Amino acid sequence: MRQDFAEALSWYRSGAEAGRAQAQHNLARLYATGKGTPQDDEEAVRWYRMAADHGHAGALNNLGCMYEDGRGVRQDFAEARRWYLEATEEGDVNAEFNLGLVYRDGLGSCRIVQQPWSGSRKRPNMAMGMPRRSYDGWRMMRMQRDEGNTDRNAGSGRPWSGEGVCWKA
Repeated sequence: MRQDFAEALSWYRSGAEAGRAQAQHNLARLYATGKGTPQDDEEAVRWYRMAADHGHAGALNNLGCMYEDGRGVRQDFAEARRWYLEATEEGDVNAEFNLGLVYRDGLGSCRIVQQPWSGSRKRPNMAMGMPRRSYDGWRMMRMQRDEGNTDRNAGSGRPWSGEGVCWKA
């Protein structure tokens, strides 16, 4: 069966207008990618926001992406971070990764913070609101940096500088 994005658009719109969060999210993705319809970032943001109002984790993450990239909205890293954080609270693993990168890159008013850690069993799980899994992801990136691996731009050959890190353990 071949994909028919125009027909998918029709079905998703029907569900989205009925208030179904997954259909709203899927419709937003079609607008964001221009599949089955001309690309329209503002319309994508509108539908992502509706799905996010229902707590749809993927829509929360994708709203963060739209704010981070300035697509359909004014670019706002602090707002992107807020949406990523909300999506992580809903369990979205992509948002956890994105939030870790926001903290790593120092976007959205992140700043370097030095916190003492006694080394007890209870380690710091929150760094300026960073959820534990994002903190763990950030620690993994830091370990890769310490081992001389390259940054997230695989194949760039550039070592990760670590600039903009929000947490120093």
